Amino acid sequence: MAGQAEVRNFDDCFAELISDRFGNAITVAMQTDIQYQQYQDDYNHFHKQVEQLLGPENFKLLMRLDDANCLRIIHETRIAYEQGMRDGLRLGGIVGSLTA
Repeated sequence: MAGQAEVRNFDDCFAELISDRFGNAITVAMQTDIQYQQYQDDYNHFHKQVEQLLGPENFKLLMRLDDANCLRIIHETRIAYEQGMRDGLRLGGIVGSLTA
C-alpha cells in the first residue's frame, strides 16, 4: 500500500548497516591507504595474468570465482563485525559492573 513503511526484521537492517559501513571503509581505504592500494594493484595485475592464461572461453569461470570470493569476504566481515559488537557489549557489562 502506498504511504506505508516497509517492515524489515533486525537481521535485514543489521546486514544493510554492515554493508554500508564496509563499503564506506573500503572507499576510504581505496582513497587513502597506500598498502590497500598496493594490494588492489597486485590483485588486478594477477587477475589479468590469470585471465590471459585461461583464455576468453574460461573467463566466466574466473568471474564466478571472483563473485564467490566477494560474497565470502562480505560474510566474513559480517561475522567479525557481529563478534566485535558482542565483545563490546560484554566489555561494557564488565566495566559497568566494576564502576557500579
